[in-house]
Formats: sequence, structure tokens, C-alpha cells
Amino acid sequence: MQSSDRVIVVGGGPVGYTAALLLAQQGIPFVLLEAGHVVFDEPRAGTIHPPTLELYASIGAIDRFLDRGFKVHNYQYYDRKQGLVADFDLGVLSELTPYPYRLMLEQHKVCYIMQEMLAEFDNVDIRLDHELLEVSQTDDGVIATVQTNDGIVTIDGSYIIGCDGGRSKVRKSMDVDFDGFTYPSYQMFLTKIDLASDNGLGAVISKNDTIISDTLNWGIGACKHANGRDWWVVMQKHYTDIIYIVLVTPDGIKQVTTQHLNVPYAWYNASPLSFSMNGEKFSYFRYDNVT
Repeated sequence: MQSSDRVIVVGGGPVGYTAALLLAQQGIPFVLLEAGHVVFDEPRAGTIHPPTLELYASIGAIDRFLDRGFKVHNYQYYDRKQGLVADFDLGVLSELTPYPYRLMLEQHKVCYIMQEMLAEFDNVDIRLDHELLEVSQTDDGVIATVQTNDGIVTIDGSYIIGCDGGRSKVRKSMDVDFDGFTYPSYQMFLTKIDLASDNGLGAVISKNDTIISDTLNWGIGACKHANGRDWWVVMQKHYTDIIYIVLVTPDGIKQVTTQHLNVPYAWYNASPLSFSMNGEKFSYFRYDNVT
């Protein structure tokens, strides 16, 4: 087999690993390229719907999914103020699908299952720390230009499958648009719960008090104050190096301040910030390294 006969899969998320498994099951050679060096296990998409469960059943993965996932038989919508506004019983789909429920199984666990199943095949070619830079078309295939720890290399193949997310470089190399928008605000709200109420079941004292109204990153970090009682909660303003610092005490929010990190923001910041108790040091995980 020539290397140009293979399929290049870009992206080591659940879609990329699933594509790789489908290729392996059909005896089609492939190479999977992933920019990071691990499967990222931060909480991300966690729900798998019936049609997707049917797909995974067709490739022999459903038992592993059901062993590790949690079935949710209802689909609910909540409003911050009104509470539950809609409750859909997925059981009504029982005559249409063998999986009339949602399965809570985070996407990194899907990746792990796909890795386990790929390990049963020979000639599986998965290359971590391989970041796609661009794709070019040839008369009979494609060439991927890739950044590795040892420098820039080119990898040829017959086809390329872009599984590299919303900022897909495969898509951009094809000049394919991906229209969309960003919601104007990811706010921070405060809800107070008395854990001692209702015989230890807890009770909501107040909910959804707005603490910060701004465009924030999805991640929130927290660390205990040096006094051993209070907490520092930190989050980053979207596409900036500005962080909000919130001091949370048993009596409520005591202060909200901002600070410049003097660290360039990058889209591949992949986790909340973590601070030392004295506030002098911080860290966050990126797709390419730990800062």
C-alpha cells in the first residue's frame, strides 16, 4: 500500500475517532491527526440522542456506551426565573427506536471507547501533537501540511476528512463558510442553597442573582481563600486577557474586581484558570501546552 492510498482524518475528538473506527472496520487505511497530546477530559458535550445511539449500535459500540453512560428518559427545558417550562417524555419514541432516551456520556469517554475498539485492529495510525496548518488539492488526492514537535511535515492521502471543529482548517482550506453568531453574554449568576434544610435534601434560598453581566469564557475556576473559609472564583472575559475575580463568603459576594493577566488570549485556552491561595500564581491548560 502506498501512503497516498490512505484517508487523512483531522481531529481527535469523538467525530474523528468514530470516523477512524468506521474506516478501520472497512479495511480502509487512514492516519488520524490530532493537534493535542491527549484526549481532553474537561466536561463538554455530554448527551447522545437516539439516532446517534443507533449509529454506534451499528458499529458494535452500544454495549460499551450503555455500560458507562446514564440513561435520561426526559428532555427538559428550564427558565432561570420560571423553572421548568417544558418536559418531553422520550418514551413515546419506543416504537420508533430501540433507544428511547438520551444517554449521558461525555465526549471524552466516547473517544476512550473508540480508542479501545481501534486497538483491536492492526496498522492503526494515530498521530498526536500533529496540528494541521493547511490542505492542498492534487490531481489524485490531498496533501496536509502539519506542524509537529519536530517541525513542519507534509502528509499525503487520497481523501481528507475534517473533524476539527467549528474553526476547522480543513473547511477553511476549502473556502467553505460556517455562518453563525456568538450570544452576546455569558453571565455569572449566584444561587444560594441551604444544605441543612428539608432533612438534608437542601432548599433554594435565592436564585439567579446576576453577579457579572459580560461576555465570558465558558470556564470558571475556583480556589479556597488562604483564610480557609472563603473562596476566590475567577473567569476570563471572552477574547481578552482580563479576568474577573469574585470573593465568595458565607455571607455572600464581598467583592468583584478585574485584573489583566498580560498573557495573550488564544482560542485554544481549554480550561478555567486555577490560582494559588495567595493569588500570586495561576495556571490554565491549553491545547498545545500547560501555561
